[in-house]
Amino acid sequence: MSDQALFETRQATPAEVRDFDADWTDINWGVWYNGELVALFQADEDGDGWLNVHATVARRTLHPTVSKAYAKTFSDRLLELGAYGLKAEIEPWNRAAILMAKAAGYREVNRNDEWVLLVREPDGKEETSTATV
Repeated sequence: MSDQALFETRQATPAEVRDFDADWTDINWGVWYNGELVALFQADEDGDGWLNVHATVARRTLHPTVSKAYAKTFSDRLLELGAYGLKAEIEPWNRAAILMAKAAGYREVNRNDEWVLLVREPDGKEETSTATV
């Protein structure tokens, strides 16, 4: 038997999402580490062509650098598939999530006491006024 860690990424099933204690969304992309679901990257449409994205990583399962790499891969792929733009609303106290979003190419466009709004658009797209979203 090998001591090498095995990673798998794929669309999560409704049961897997539920077992991970998350709600089902339009897109549910999971990361498994040695057969255990350790991260769930999700997206759903907001009605204006943008995708709202969310990531949940189980505590103490993935190194932050690995989490950031998977967040970037997920976001890159959504944009490659034609998403108009991506946005994430993160509580200001959740610095780890904000850092993960910024490492995945998101930029902060608005901040208040409740949320930090970060967006990512396809390369070459004109900057939009998303600060009022």
